[in-house]
Amino acid sequence: MSSASREPGSDVDLWPAIKELPKFSISVSLDAKAIHATQLPAIAKIAEDIPTQSVTSSTKSDWIDIDIRPGDSLTRIFSRLKLDPAVAITIAAHRKGQVLASLKTGPRLKILLADREFAELKYEKSLNSLLHVRTTDNGLQFNTVSRSFEVIEQKVTGVITSSLFESGLKAGLSESLLHKLLSIFQWQIDFNTDIRSGDRFAVIYEKKFLEGKKIGTGPVLAATFILSGNPHHAIRHTDSAGIARYFSPEGISMEGKFLRSPVRNSRITSGYSYGDSIPY
Repeated sequence: MSSASREPGSDVDLWPAIKELPKFSISVSLDAKAIHATQLPAIAKIAEDIPTQSVTSSTKSDWIDIDIRPGDSLTRIFSRLKLDPAVAITIAAHRKGQVLASLKTGPRLKILLADREFAELKYEKSLNSLLHVRTTDNGLQFNTVSRSFEVIEQKVTGVITSSLFESGLKAGLSESLLHKLLSIFQWQIDFNTDIRSGDRFAVIYEKKFLEGKKIGTGPVLAATFILSGNPHHAIRHTDSAGIARYFSPEGISMEGKFLRSPVRNSRITSGYSYGDSIPY
């Protein structure tokens, strides 16, 4: 188990404010279907050790990464590598290798050579599915390998000094995550007038990795804004029907009747404001 990690700009620790949120039961009605939850998911686990890809030294230098070009075929790629194109034809003609008859562009293919002859290939059919073909004494062997994503919970805390957008980026949040935060709190916070210098925020969200490489960002699991000393908390809950919603620690839905700060479709920008408020 890994310990809590920190992103740039996490000089103020708001984690206790989130960790100590009370557990509660939810019973709300959505589209005439009852949603029940006995307890919010635990959000106390924070990971800091981001995995790195492990490659054995015996094969690392032998694998050739192929950047598939538009119009490429396996036969053409074999020819560029001065390999027997008949092997490529045999592979693509096999019922398990038919996906190689129409290659997708990009860095999806790796080929292993042994004594300058074809030994193995790995083709990324999708993010979580890999086709592995290798030569054996009994001919070609085909295997489809399912790959599992590794999900890590990431914590980011920060202090708003200029604008929410600039301070969020400095703390390590992406633009898409900042838009998610605005969307979650748009019923409780007016980001045009409620933000002040010195206000703080804390966010826990998911990072997705595949073979040690980050491939995407998951949902916000919990978030806190401390505005002029007043806390605003949100916790994500997914019901038995797979519908995810955000709730306050008291079990009240974050979705109100009136929007205090409608989320814009454009990039969050800074602008002028009145008084001491800070534009987001």
